[in-house]
Amino acid sequence: MYQDITERKRAEEALRESEEHYRTLFDEALDGICLADAKTGIIFDCNQALAALVCRERAELIGQPQTILHPPQDDKTALSPTFKQHLADKEGQILETQIITKTGEIREVEIKANLLDIQGRKLLQGLFHDITERKRAEEERERLLAEIAAKNQELESFAYTISHDLRAPLVSMDGFYSLLKRESQDQLGEQGQHYLERIRANVAHMNTLVTELLELSRIGRVVGPKEEIDVGVLLREIEKGW
Repeated sequence: MYQDITERKRAEEALRESEEHYRTLFDEALDGICLADAKTGIIFDCNQALAALVCRERAELIGQPQTILHPPQDDKTALSPTFKQHLADKEGQILETQIITKTGEIREVEIKANLLDIQGRKLLQGLFHDITERKRAEEERERLLAEIAAKNQELESFAYTISHDLRAPLVSMDGFYSLLKRESQDQLGEQGQHYLERIRANVAHMNTLVTELLELSRIGRVVGPKEEIDVGVLLREIEKGW
């Protein structure tokens, strides 16, 4: 009796190669991957990236509840059955949460959860992407923006104070100019008249400089109404100005 099992052997070889390929991708993935029982939350398997993320060996994680990855002091992020069900209901969506390393450091992560059915066994697959540095960068950015806003406010207040202090003598000089022109114009002569007009022109110029200083201090904070523009027309106008 002979039976041709060539196709079966090919299928078995293809399955073996597929499993090896999956295992290679699983082990060498840059993001952490965790497989846990969907009912108990016990970790079934994980890759080296996840172990490195929490500063543990894989053997320390496999067989442990998934709550080992989460801060015990924060009940909201602990993987309780309700939270696991939430992940299952939100399958494929990315959730932000925290995990805790063996040294006690809190790491910010994005988790994408998928519910798998492998030979009748329900498994919860979690993909962990470390966003700790990004979060720190965002916090630093917000801190710097707040600091810049405070500095700009100080600059604006300083500019207003300076403008007031500078305008006070200008108003006085302009008043004396008007007084001299009205009461002593005939006694000044042509050269005196010229000096008087020079004083008035310099007062006006100084007043313009003070006004422009105030406008400069407000650049970037005064936002006008938004409108659509033709960039081509704008570029042609700039080109004409050259």
